[in-house]
Amino acid sequence: MNSGNLLEGNIVLYAHNRKDLFGPIVKLEKGRLIILNSNNLQQKYEVIEAFEASPTDIHLIQNQDENLLTMYTCSGWFDSKRFFVIAKPIE
Repeated sequence: MNSGNLLEGNIVLYAHNRKDLFGPIVKLEKGRLIILNSNNLQQKYEVIEAFEASPTDIHLIQNQDENLLTMYTCSGWFDSKRFFVIAKPIE
């Protein structure tokens, strides 16, 4: 178990919108728990936002001053949008 965060800043994860990849993230709602495992380290996150945005909203995937987990996938008609889940670390 990790006593701190796995990484600092904005951790960004992307995967295709398929049921075996990130398709299911569209069902994540505020307050849901996400557990990120890396080797023998584990960090828990709580979803604080889930929303659809334009592909041009690149500020969402840039580094932030706070520690966040940003997950996103394609959405919308012919993948014209992106679906984002933003989560904050919890102890």
